[in-house]
Amino acid sequence: MRHTQGPWRHDAPTSFVVDGLNRIIADIGGRCDEIAKDGTANARLIAMAPELFDALELAQRALENVTNENFKTQALAFIYKVLAKAQGDVE
Repeated sequence: MRHTQGPWRHDAPTSFVVDGLNRIIADIGGRCDEIAKDGTANARLIAMAPELFDALELAQRALENVTNENFKTQALAFIYKVLAKAQGDVE
């Protein structure tokens, strides 16, 4: 899969999601109040796309190797961290 290398981040207070070189990956808009209300959450989720993809790959490998408890524990810890970050629970 090819995509712009992560990590990406929400360039608050703008409506942009940018990569590590500050190149715009997405513009979530936010011109009207209704869009702006969800804009930060949308930008956060978009910015997490590369890490969410990596987390899903790890989850797949963990399920394929379910007998390896150490690997399973590490994969689940990473998944929890990434999901928490995407939900705005941690930076």
